[in-house]
Amino acid sequence: MRLFFFGLIILFPFCSVCQKNDPFIVLDTPMNFIKPDKFYISEVVDSRMDKSLNNLRVTIKANQKNDNDSLSLRKTLLLLFNNYLPKDTALVPVIIDIKDFSIVPRVNTGFPKDELKIELRYQVFLDGKNAEFASYSYNQGLYKYMKTTRYLSKLLQDELPDIVKELNRFINNSFGSFPYKGMKVHTSFTKDISTSPDTLFYNTNARLSWNNFKGKPDSASEASATTGSGFTCVTNAEIKNGYMDVSVIIKCFFLTQSSWVKPEQASENVLEHERLHFDINYLGALRFADSISKAHFTVGGWQSELENLNEIKFRETSILQAAYDHESSYGRRGRMQLVWQKKIQALIKENLP
Repeated sequence: MRLFFFGLIILFPFCSVCQKNDPFIVLDTPMNFIKPDKFYISEVVDSRMDKSLNNLRVTIKANQKNDNDSLSLRKTLLLLFNNYLPKDTALVPVIIDIKDFSIVPRVNTGFPKDELKIELRYQVFLDGKNAEFASYSYNQGLYKYMKTTRYLSKLLQDELPDIVKELNRFINNSFGSFPYKGMKVHTSFTKDISTSPDTLFYNTNARLSWNNFKGKPDSASEASATTGSGFTCVTNAEIKNGYMDVSVIIKCFFLTQSSWVKPEQASENVLEHERLHFDINYLGALRFADSISKAHFTVGGWQSELENLNEIKFRETSILQAAYDHESSYGRRGRMQLVWQKKIQALIKENLP
């Protein structure tokens, strides 16, 4: 009977009740382990209640047999993994916990009479403790011929590399929801020159001018000018030292072809009003960055969580833009225009990182 939790198929037989004159499993062939893509085995833990099956002999290289050395199951696995799977600490550290590795009598009276039981747990170190992300269980009846040292040694040598291969496949397939040590999210702003001549990024040292308003004026609109601007972000995620490391690049942009002014109304007062619309979007971008720094992201849901924060800050900024137009009467009320300029500049300084 085989029980699989995530479809990992391995055979891992071992027996201390084999021939009495040679109770050891002898591993004397180099293992053809694949190199995992996204993880390394950082530790092997043996939390079994029954540790009677615990004697192995290992040959790492040809003609170097440890004939007089008996290793525990845990030390054997560590020895093999350390020799054939070099630790790459830039990947996710995985802990293998041996929960069961024993031979027990079958309850019924049929054949075979003995049963091999194996249970492995796979864990990562998360939030100060080991967190389990998958498990493997295997039960098999053992006939007499299966209890020979030669048979068990050959089987174990052949199957150990498959353990790593299948674990690698599982982690690759579930990478988006895999629990790493944790999340690290970094934010930065794009201030360089855009690759598109129609897009400008916010720059505190470069104020907008009417030359940046290149769109065709809307003759049906009552507005003197329109500013096409906003903020967005691009992300890059990678594994660094076992953490999901996400870089968020925030862009506060101005679209020249979506921004226009009616030539007869291109005054300095109107320009100041439009500039503040761009400033308000920059404030929204700063608040977005601040909300990211205070958020608790999850490995499996950080993308949607980031999108939700973006939407919230976009709505808040839109409300602020509407209040600005209403209270300043689209820049026609000079005193309120000055009040809003001082207010927004103060808020920008308050929210600078």
